[in-house]
Amino acid sequence: DYNLVSNPGAEINATGWTTKGSAAAPIRDTSQVKYGVASFKTVTTAAANDGAQFALSPSLPVGTYSIGFSAKISGTAFGSGALVAGLTNGAGDNNCTLSPATGATLPTTTGWTRFTCSVTIATTAATAFYIKQTEAVIHTIWFDGVEIDSGTTSLPYGLGSMSLNGVITSPTLFKNQSDSNQAFMVMNAASSAIFSVNTAESEVQ
Repeated sequence: DYNLVSNPGAEINATGWTTKGSAAAPIRDTSQVKYGVASFKTVTTAAANDGAQFALSPSLPVGTYSIGFSAKISGTAFGSGALVAGLTNGAGDNNCTLSPATGATLPTTTGWTRFTCSVTIATTAATAFYIKQTEAVIHTIWFDGVEIDSGTTSLPYGLGSMSLNGVITSPTLFKNQSDSNQAFMVMNAASSAIFSVNTAESEVQ
């Protein structure tokens, strides 16, 4: 499988990303980074349905898709369930239920949170992916590592992959460039998390 979003992480530019509603157009920002060297940033107005969207080319046919992205905010926290994502088709916006649930503590201002969900497009092809708010509150949102895959399982996001078949015989240190709820993960072959280190909230799950 492969990522259906051709510009998922602002590594070079913000091409393909446009404003949704009255929000500021998404820009490439190097001040906040989850992966690589940059992320996307958008600032909403005090209007519901403000956010950012990405035109899908080619459009996605009828079916079920999994969505994943990482987000971080500045300033005012979101209300319960007030940050949503989904796909737009001829029937309008198709929101999916994010996991973990958004609210007063997620996304955070101190670290990145990885959100996932799945959405089924029942009629007409999907032409855009979006992240938006459902409340009339000004928010500053950074997002990075956007992933859309066919099916119900959200695959791990990465700028590439590697295979390490040797034995590590020295002390080993892993240090993320920013805190997140998925700072270190072990997954099974079906992409289900077995072990997870959350440096944003100092938890091991």
